[in-house]
Amino acid sequence: MSEPMIGERAFSRARRLLSWTILLLAGVSVALLAGLAASGMIAGTAPDETWAVRANVGETFGVLNAIFSGLALAAVVVTFWMQFTELRSQRAELALQRDSLIQTKAELHRSAEADLRHLHFDLVQLSIADPELAQVWPQVVGSPARHRQYQYANLIIQHSWLQLKISDYTEAELQSMLRYLFSSPIIREYWTTTKEFRQRILVTDSFEHRMTAVADEVCSEYEHLLRTHRPDPATPAWNGTAEVAEAA
Repeated sequence: MSEPMIGERAFSRARRLLSWTILLLAGVSVALLAGLAASGMIAGTAPDETWAVRANVGETFGVLNAIFSGLALAAVVVTFWMQFTELRSQRAELALQRDSLIQTKAELHRSAEADLRHLHFDLVQLSIADPELAQVWPQVVGSPARHRQYQYANLIIQHSWLQLKISDYTEAELQSMLRYLFSSPIIREYWTTTKEFRQRILVTDSFEHRMTAVADEVCSEYEHLLRTHRPDPATPAWNGTAEVAEAA
C-alpha cells in the first residue's frame, strides 16, 4: 500500500472523528438551551416566586441533568467505539505494510539471486571458452574436455533450478524436469562425481538442499534402471539412454 493512500485514510478518519465531536457538542448545547428555555417558561408563568414554582424549576433542572448525563454517557461510548475502530484500522494498515515489506524483500532477494547466478554463468562460460581460465577452477576430473562438459552440465542444472525457483512449480513438473536432465549420461556422471562436494557446501532446508535430495533420487532411479535393464553387452545396437527412457 502506498504512503499517499495511507495518508488519505488517516485524514478521512480524522475528519470523521471531528464530525462526530461537533455533533455531540451540538446535541449537548441544544439540550442545555432547551432546559434553560423550559425553566424560564415555567418561572414566567407564575405571578410570584412561590416555592411551588421553584420546585417545578428544580424538577426541570433535574430532567435536564438526566438528559445531559445520558448525552455524556453516549459521548463516552461513541468515543471509545471510534477509538476502537481507529485502533483496528491502524492494525490492519500495519499488517498491510508488513506484508508489503515482506513481499518487497522477497522480490529483491530473487532479483539479487538472479543477478548473482547470471554472473556465475558468465564466469563459467569464460572458463569453457578459454582452457587457460578453466585451469583456475578446482579440477573435478583430469580430462580438460570432460571438465568443460561438467561445467556446461552445471550451467544446465543451475538454469533449470533458477526457472523452478522463480515460478510456482508442481511436484510433477519438478520430477519431469529432473528426469529429462538425467537422461543425459554426462549429467548423471557429473552429478555422481560432484556429490561429495555438494554435501559439504549445501545448507540444510534450503531450496538447493531440497532440489538436490530430489535430484539424487532421480539419478539413483536412472542408475538402478540401467543396471536392471542392461542387455547383453555384445549387442552392438544397445542404447542405454533409450532403454532408461522406455523403462521410466
